[in-house]
Amino acid sequence: MDTMNSFPSTSLLRRTILLASATALLLGTAGSYAPSASATPLPIWDTTPTPAFYHTTQAQQGMKHGTLIRSQRVYGNPVLGSHRAYRTVFASRNTFNRPITGSAAVVLPQQVKAGTPIVVINDMINSLGRSCQPSFALDAKRGSVYIQQNKRAYKEALGYLKRGWAVILPDFLGMNSEYGANIMSGRVILDAVEAATNSTIFGLHTSKAVLTGYSGGGMATMYAAAQQPFYSPRSHIIAAAAGGAPVDLPWMVGLFQKLGNIPNPAFGYATGVLIGMEREYGSHRMNVYGHMTPLGKNIVRKSRSLCHDQMLKLSENQTPKTMFGMTDLLSMKDMVAVGRENSLTYYKPIPTMPLFIYGAYTDIGVPLSLMQRVVIRYKKERPQLPIVFAPQIGPNHMDAFRQAQPLVRQWMADRFAGKPAPNTAIAF
Repeated sequence: MDTMNSFPSTSLLRRTILLASATALLLGTAGSYAPSASATPLPIWDTTPTPAFYHTTQAQQGMKHGTLIRSQRVYGNPVLGSHRAYRTVFASRNTFNRPITGSAAVVLPQQVKAGTPIVVINDMINSLGRSCQPSFALDAKRGSVYIQQNKRAYKEALGYLKRGWAVILPDFLGMNSEYGANIMSGRVILDAVEAATNSTIFGLHTSKAVLTGYSGGGMATMYAAAQQPFYSPRSHIIAAAAGGAPVDLPWMVGLFQKLGNIPNPAFGYATGVLIGMEREYGSHRMNVYGHMTPLGKNIVRKSRSLCHDQMLKLSENQTPKTMFGMTDLLSMKDMVAVGRENSLTYYKPIPTMPLFIYGAYTDIGVPLSLMQRVVIRYKKERPQLPIVFAPQIGPNHMDAFRQAQPLVRQWMADRFAGKPAPNTAIAF
């Protein structure tokens, strides 16, 4: 029924871009979003009140995943302008296949016709605050932290809307902002597409969709593609493009340890992803907060509702020693195990849809060579899987994103046009 994430500031980006890429992603009732009584203690949770639109009953959450529960037209977004923008809420499933609520923004071009293409944008949300996600920010005021957080994704959406394509922006971190919980994130993405295409409200029920995402969003995109054959086999998704995707979180922990006790302006990424995964897995599997120093716990309590820039600022120039009182984070075996479960390097399911993979070998924190190993495994197990592997010059994380966009857009246009998907990764 129609009821009527990240954009760092320029100065912060300049100061943190190298170390940020080195550590990025390192590591129904109104009360339906609160953690259960057995979950981790309150200090790690975002306690900001959830808008009434997102409240669902247990019965609604228990519907077939991908079922649209409600939609809401949102007016006045300062970036999207006059385009029709909607919030959606739908039934989904978490890492453990338990019912949860998922949400997303759906934005329509000026004219929607049969078969209107859909681009699913998974941006770098990288936050602990649920309100930092795309659908929550739709009615935020110009200049607010929430608009800044999503400005890049909204601008990217404008380019597709001008082509006459529709856009879905999933809140793939979930209602509790479980940053880094990639199995759950992939399912929310798949269900966001199901909810939008299985309903007649948006006129997209005959449309095909292509996923695209970068960095943390690229990781979530790849988990959606890998789970699609068994989680959402009748999906309208036909291809996926992912860049700068961290694929081995334990490897990144090792890299992070090599930085030692050098004050790190991007330590907030490590804090965020570790706390986000503890939210999803619970302290019995991943007791991050319990291992923190008093300073670390204080930073987490202040960070738990914040968006990307503010989260980074609070943890600026921290180290493993100041936050955890230790340098050997790999000795936390439960953390390593959870990291492996959410790393494509170790995740066994393989996508069956055409893929476009890109990044830069010179990206010191998210090197393309790690993603290349995943591609090699995919090709060995499924030689006919169409993959484009497109290294960029770099030299850093965000440069690779910008350089690849013309190639990504053309590749997506070819998929929508029904052209045969190229398979240029066979050289591996």
